[in-house]
Amino acid sequence: MPCPTCVETKPVPKCVTSLVVGAIDAELTDVYIFIENLTTGRIQRVDVTSDINGQVSFLLADPDVEFYSENFVYELWVTLRTTDPNTKLDVTIGYATNDCFTVRFTEYFDDLDLAIFSEVDLEIDT
Repeated sequence: MPCPTCVETKPVPKCVTSLVVGAIDAELTDVYIFIENLTTGRIQRVDVTSDINGQVSFLLADPDVEFYSENFVYELWVTLRTTDPNTKLDVTIGYATNDCFTVRFTEYFDDLDLAIFSEVDLEIDT
């Protein structure tokens, strides 16, 4: 069995409006974010443009909020829109730079209800 190549991130709230993935070495560049459900094999592709600092983020409800479940593990990677989906870009999250990240979603609750977050940054699980 090969060693995993993806860097594990801390759990992400399922109810978040925007997820900041990290920074690529390309400002104002059209990219795809791919999110693969490792249990079902289903892959979501989200079209985004990096900001002037190279940050890549997307709306978690786009295109299908039901795709993201606390019961599954996902792999996330970024590519240029002009290249093959397997030509992954390096993404920097905090101190880690890699071309693939393992993501899990979880439900967070406040006193009475499911907590909703407006924006969350991916963070490396240490």
